[in-house]
Amino acid sequence: RKNPAFFCMKFFQDHRVFQPLRHGLHDFHTWDFPSSPQHKTLGVDGEQTSGTIGNRAWRILRYTRVTGDRTFLKSGLHGIDALERHRIPRGAQGWECPIAAADILVSGHAARANLDAYRITGDERYLQQARYWARTGVAFHYVWNLPDRPLQRYATIPIFGATFFSHSWRGVPVQWCGLVYAYALLELAEFDDSLPWITIARGIVNSAMLQQMTEGEYIGTLPDSYGDYFLTAHGAYINPENILTNLHALEGNNLNIRTKFVDKIRPDALRISANADLHIDEPGEILQFTVISKKGRNTEILLAPIPHKPKAVMIKHDSPLPEMKQLFGAADGWKYVEEHHAILIHVRHDVEKVEIAVVP
Repeated sequence: RKNPAFFCMKFFQDHRVFQPLRHGLHDFHTWDFPSSPQHKTLGVDGEQTSGTIGNRAWRILRYTRVTGDRTFLKSGLHGIDALERHRIPRGAQGWECPIAAADILVSGHAARANLDAYRITGDERYLQQARYWARTGVAFHYVWNLPDRPLQRYATIPIFGATFFSHSWRGVPVQWCGLVYAYALLELAEFDDSLPWITIARGIVNSAMLQQMTEGEYIGTLPDSYGDYFLTAHGAYINPENILTNLHALEGNNLNIRTKFVDKIRPDALRISANADLHIDEPGEILQFTVISKKGRNTEILLAPIPHKPKAVMIKHDSPLPEMKQLFGAADGWKYVEEHHAILIHVRHDVEKVEIAVVP
């Protein structure tokens, strides 16, 4: 899976990447449950739940946070308003489960959507809602274990329901769902300590690592579920990337896109986003900031909205970065995308702290 910063910024290289997300921004009814002949028993065609809304709202608002796109903002906040009308976490796994079933994926998606709304607007109401949705996910976890079954503690029940009404998931751990939720908790912990979010997330990750296969063809993978009361692993056998993503975050190397506003937080303000930590100097005629990451990593940076192409982009104030027509796959450089009023910058970390200046 591509780095999330790469995914958002790739949009500016080829706008077709984001067309599926852009579709339906103005027609909120496209966020309903699409009942096909195969899925008609799982929900009513056109029905909305927190699960049909939350994941879309989160993705749209993350994109808005990075780019400042006002069309996406309006649609994403519309989704947040709808979540306030659908207070039960249910219906995110309609590909096989009834959308009436309580679902931990919704807890993670809705919390992340509200967190990005909070980051964009600074409105404390959205942080309060993120806290609410995170709390709804606590009920899906085991908080104890039998002595001979350590993976039971913080094992995650995915939904309180069944696949096509035939295979029940009640009490059965499906840890990839918990890992999605855990990542939302690690984001929330940056702003809120009303519950021990980091402890809960670490417990979910620990259980996931105990569930990994230790031998055979699928060594290292995460089973889709465990049966026979935590004794028997069942496939599919999943790439453990979500374990690693959470571990990076727990170790202070979060791979999520970080966004900082140059001045006051407001929807149309200039913001800098990167897959690295950011420090912005006091505003002046020349915009100066530092990206902080581990040596050997690449950092993708996006500045928006920038109404005019800058004269230069510098490293350490005296080493100009080359302007490039194509950034990805190339060495260090920058590109101005006039259509979207944005600057893309790509740098490699020979040192942890890279100082950048944008000359207007």
